[in-house]
Amino acid sequence: MIDMQFKKLARVLGKILWLLWLPFAVSASEFDEAQLAAGEGRYRDVITLLTGALSAEDVSELQQVVAYSNRGIAYSLLNAFGLAKQDLNAALALDPAHSLTLNQLGHLAANVDHDYELAVKFFETATAANFGPSQFGLARLYHLGLGIERDDKQAFALYRLAAENQYVLAYVPLGKMYLERTGGPQEGGPQEGGPQEGGPQDDTIAVQWFIEAIKAGVVEGHYHLAVALEQGVGVAPDVANAISQYRQAAMQGHAPAQNALGYAYSRGVGVLQDYQLAAQWYRLAADQGDLSAMTRLALLLAGCPRTNVCNGELAVTLATEVLVTESSASTKNSLAAGLARLGKFDEATTVMRQAILDLPIGSTDEQAYRNRLALYESGEVYQF
Repeated sequence: MIDMQFKKLARVLGKILWLLWLPFAVSASEFDEAQLAAGEGRYRDVITLLTGALSAEDVSELQQVVAYSNRGIAYSLLNAFGLAKQDLNAALALDPAHSLTLNQLGHLAANVDHDYELAVKFFETATAANFGPSQFGLARLYHLGLGIERDDKQAFALYRLAAENQYVLAYVPLGKMYLERTGGPQEGGPQEGGPQEGGPQDDTIAVQWFIEAIKAGVVEGHYHLAVALEQGVGVAPDVANAISQYRQAAMQGHAPAQNALGYAYSRGVGVLQDYQLAAQWYRLAADQGDLSAMTRLALLLAGCPRTNVCNGELAVTLATEVLVTESSASTKNSLAAGLARLGKFDEATTVMRQAILDLPIGSTDEQAYRNRLALYESGEVYQF
């Protein structure tokens, strides 16, 4: 199974770097048209055009490297990975130091083959040539401990080098690393073994990198700036601006931002409370597989006082689907509420008891969960 995060990065990479190494002397129309087609996402046309360029009698070795490398990227973006590797290896045979080719082979090793040690080798070679995208790719592997021993200090240094080389995808993770050791907003919680020595602690610089990401068109920058604005980390609290930033990311399909916007509407935080809009934003994120949004949507569908929003059957379906991937007290709470909405109070009671047992000791949710258990035991539904 392809790692979706790396797949998204590969698509952005294709748009940013396409024909970056095209020599100025090249004037063949196929290359010009291929560059235009790549920018428009017409990757099949790119393949056709570069195939024509490679068949020309006067194509130089340097032009062959460019054509093979970029045709390989086009094949990658169409999920034709066998053909992609064939072309990329052809380019590498002609120029073993071609950074764009090495970088793409690194991404394929990571997201298709999950051969992280091989990915490290490709990225390291291109990183030695100060190639920003590979500095970014290698930083990710150091940060996650994939194919190489986890080293946050090294990851931070590489993210910073990539950012200094104006590789815009490095801006957000660099900003996040400035937050990781300061108690700032984070996603996913601490990794096993706890945080390691990374970069200097500076929430304000983190926010600056999120702003730079936004200026460069990186959608995720809006989301992380919104979290900082909402929590007042590295910047003065500004809920209205946070909602605006969430909305800008959500409108561009960013699932965590859609989830956050749904939560804002469900609670009336920074916006007028609107359960229907909350359900709509949650659903958009849930359709992308966002587990938090699925859990929150399930609870909303089960406990909403609006009959045009309530849907116990869908609530149970969503919560059950989440529990296949991860078991948590909050998801069991949503499942219990859905079961109660369907009149299955015995099942709701059983699941709610499990949810209470799964709560961490001293959880502030325990009393609320026990109150809901009492409702189900008496044959009543939970309602906001």
